[in-house]
Amino acid sequence: MSKQFNFPKEKNYLLVPEMPTPNGRMHLGHLAGPYLKMDILRRKAERGGGKAFVVSGSDVFESYVELKASQLGIGTEDVCNKFHPQIIKDLEALKIHFDFFLNPLDEQWRARFFKREKELMQQLTDAGVVEEREEDLIYDPVNERFLNGCWIKGTCPNCGSGTGSYLCETCGTHYRPSDIFDAATYPDARVIKGTALYLKLDTKKLFDKVEKMEINSVFADILKRYVELQGPYIRLTTPQATGVEWEWGADKKQVLFTYSALLFFSVFCGDICKEQFDLPIHPFDAASDFTTIASFGIDNAIPYLAGVLAGGMELPGLKAFDYYLSNHFYYLNGEKFSTSRIHVIWGSDIVHLAQVQPDVVRYYLARQNPELEKKNFDVSEFITVVNEELFVRYNNVLKEAFAVLPQLPGEAPDDKWCAALQSLIAEQNSFLNPPGFNLADALHPVDEWMDRFDGWDAAERKLYAYWWLKGFALLAYPFMPDISTALWNRLSDETELTIDHFFSGNKIVRQPVEDILFKEVSYTQMEKCLPESIKVNP
Repeated sequence: MSKQFNFPKEKNYLLVPEMPTPNGRMHLGHLAGPYLKMDILRRKAERGGGKAFVVSGSDVFESYVELKASQLGIGTEDVCNKFHPQIIKDLEALKIHFDFFLNPLDEQWRARFFKREKELMQQLTDAGVVEEREEDLIYDPVNERFLNGCWIKGTCPNCGSGTGSYLCETCGTHYRPSDIFDAATYPDARVIKGTALYLKLDTKKLFDKVEKMEINSVFADILKRYVELQGPYIRLTTPQATGVEWEWGADKKQVLFTYSALLFFSVFCGDICKEQFDLPIHPFDAASDFTTIASFGIDNAIPYLAGVLAGGMELPGLKAFDYYLSNHFYYLNGEKFSTSRIHVIWGSDIVHLAQVQPDVVRYYLARQNPELEKKNFDVSEFITVVNEELFVRYNNVLKEAFAVLPQLPGEAPDDKWCAALQSLIAEQNSFLNPPGFNLADALHPVDEWMDRFDGWDAAERKLYAYWWLKGFALLAYPFMPDISTALWNRLSDETELTIDHFFSGNKIVRQPVEDILFKEVSYTQMEKCLPESIKVNP
C-alpha cells in the first residue's frame, strides 16, 4: 500500500459570498474582502478531497441600481444586465471561481427567484416574527419618489460621518432614512406617517448564536449598538420603486428590503446548489451535513448579523449560516477604494491591461487582508513584495529545485520528512477553517516550506527536490492556483491536485521552467490600471 498522509475528512461546504450591487465593476477592495477568501477556502477544501460549492449573484434590487440607471438614462434591468457580466469578468481575472453567479433577472431564474423570496417571507410571517411598525416616510413630490436608499444623504446618528442610504460606511451603523433626514437639505420633501414590516429579533437567541460563531468582536459590538439604538427589530419591507412586491393588507404594499432579503437569496442559492448537483438534501436543511458560510464587509454587518442570521434561525426546517467571514474596508494608497471617485483598480484591468499574474495579486491581497482591521493596497509596496519575495526569493528556490531534479521521482520520503509537510498543511488548514480564519497566517507555511529547502545541504536538495516541489504545489495551491497547477502537471499524472494524490501518479516532465515562475512587476505596467488619483511620475 502506498504512503498516505493522515488528515481528517474534509467537510462539505456551501459558500455564499455577499451579493454585489450590479451598478459597476469589481475592484480590488471588493475582491480582497468577501470573494478571495471564499475561493481560497474552496480550494483548501477540494485539496483535502471535500466538496465546496460557491454560489452567489447580483443584488439586483439594491437601490443604487436605480441611481446608476438615472445617471445612464437607461432602465434598471439594463443596468443589471450591463454590469453583471463585467462583475463576473473581474472575478474570473483573479481566478475566483463560482459554480453559479446568478442574475435573478435572467429568464432562467426570474420567476423562481420571485416566487421563492415570497415563500420565505410568508414563512417568517407564519412563524409570528414579523411585525408592522409605524415610521416616518420621507416623500419627494418633485421627483415622485420616497427618499430612502440611494436617494437620501445625511449624518450618521452614531458617529457623525456623512452617510446615505441605510448603512454608515464608516462605523457600520444601520438606521432608518428618517434618522438622517434633514429638512433643510430636502426643502420640498414631505414627512408621511406610514408603516413597514420588521423582523422581531429574539436578542438572547441571536447573541448566543453570535457568540457560538465566534464572530469578530468589532462586528458583534456593531450589532449590540444597533439593538440599543433601534430596538430588537430589523427592516423587512421598504417603499422603493424596484424589488419583489409584498402586500400585507389593504393599501399596504412595499417591496422586500433587499438587505434583509439576502437571507432569501442565500436560501435560493442553496436551492440551485441542491438541484444542479443532485444533492440528497438542501445545504440549509437542519439535518444537512453541509457547513454553510457567508462572507461580507463591515458595511453589511447589520444586514447579515440581524436580518440574515436572525431570520435564518426562524425559518422552519432550515438552519442559519454556520459561520461568517467578515472584513473591514480596504484602502488604496491610503484612501478608501471608491467607485464614485474612480479611486479603484479593477480586477480585470490589473491582469489584462497591466499583465500582472493573478497569482501575485492573490498573494499580496491575502498577505495584506482586511479581516481583522482596515488594510491598505500600497502600489509601491505591492511592486516591492512581488519583486523581492516572489520574483527573486521564490523563483530562486524553485529554479534551484528544478536544477537538481533526478531523472525519476524516486522513493517516497521517510516518515519524518512526510510528517514535517503534514504539519505545515495542518497548520495552514487551521487558519483556513472558520472560526479561526486568517489568510495572512495561512500563508506562513508556504514561506516556511521555502525556508526548509534553503536550509538543506546539496545532498538533501537533490534527494528531496521532486517531493519538495510537489509539496510546494500543495501548500501554495489555495493562494496561487495557476503556478501550483502548472507545477503539479509537471510532476503528476493525477489531474486533481489533492493531498490524497500526493504520493501517486509520479512523473517528471522536463520543460523550460518559465511557466511556473513568478514575473517581475514594474510601475510602467501598473500605471496601465491605476486611477488618475494616484498616478505619479516614476
